[in-house]
Amino acid sequence: MVVNDMMQNTINDLQRWKSKVEGWVRGFSERSQNQSIISTEGQVQTDYRIEKNNESKHLTDPVQTTTQSQLFTQHWKKYKTLKERIAALKDAIIRNEADPLLTLFTTWPTKVDKFLVHNSTIKNWNSLYPFVRSVFFTNEEDLASRVKSMGWSVLPIVQSAVGIPILKYMYTDTMVKFKSTFYAYSNGDILFTEGLVETLISLLSSDLDYNKPLMIVGQRTNVQDMTEDETSSFDKIIQASKRGKLFTPYAEDFFITNDNYPWKECAEVVIGRRAYDNWLVLNARKRDHITIDGTKTILAVHQTTKAGNFEGHGRPNSNYNDRLLVKLYRRVYYGSGLTSCTSYYTLPSSSGEPKLEKRKVHKSCFPL
Repeated sequence: MVVNDMMQNTINDLQRWKSKVEGWVRGFSERSQNQSIISTEGQVQTDYRIEKNNESKHLTDPVQTTTQSQLFTQHWKKYKTLKERIAALKDAIIRNEADPLLTLFTTWPTKVDKFLVHNSTIKNWNSLYPFVRSVFFTNEEDLASRVKSMGWSVLPIVQSAVGIPILKYMYTDTMVKFKSTFYAYSNGDILFTEGLVETLISLLSSDLDYNKPLMIVGQRTNVQDMTEDETSSFDKIIQASKRGKLFTPYAEDFFITNDNYPWKECAEVVIGRRAYDNWLVLNARKRDHITIDGTKTILAVHQTTKAGNFEGHGRPNSNYNDRLLVKLYRRVYYGSGLTSCTSYYTLPSSSGEPKLEKRKVHKSCFPL
């Protein structure tokens, strides 16, 4: 049995490396990356531009770029308002003088009943150009081809457990392939508005120590059966959210981290199953990372379908993460990993610009 297990592990390792090498080969051979055009109102337009060789420039192109944190540290006094900072960063990214603000990635299997939801997500994330680069993980060739045709970059799923992608490897693979100030996984049914970009740019001007690992999370707003028109612009998403409802602080659907976040040290939790989200926040707090609740300035709209708001609880292996974490740590205090347990939170200032506030963490957020 021991020899059999060793042989099986070796076979699995070879298969993972085969997939990784194939992914690298595809990455070098593919020559398209979306640069979708966004109007001043945030309306998604459909004439996507294709720019050759841009996707793999950091692997092959020796051109040096400046990160956003360096850009604003060096020239901060020039920009008095958030509007000026946004315009300056946008111009720097387009001129290839700065990296994108955020690399945002996700995955989903082919599902006919989720076509509208996923199509809306693709268009919505495209509308955050040039600040956000969108990346999709899949091993389905047809799905990869479709997502690429809509302007996203695609990476293979190399590491999985019980057939589900392991989150830490999605981060590490993305961080090797693409360069940006922040990286984030988000569930594939979440829509964002310009509040995401405004919050991240505002945080770059704060007194936070960016040498420390940082994680930003937030609550989502559930909106039932959104129409294609409701998802077509930032303004319409904001309007549709008014008929929605803010979900529990237990549920976290996106995780924004800086480029020095130690994902390699994290447990091998999988996405789309319960417990991983609260453990991620709990783990960040336990390691004294910077944790921020962006709920009040980052609108994250969940496109709720007939599957409901607890879809992951009814899937196969729904308790996989809990079993894994209990085996590793014996006891896990998930209630200490809520959005309301973070060290900081953001809220709009009188000028409308997101600002950072220190939180007095409630005793219910302990022990760690």
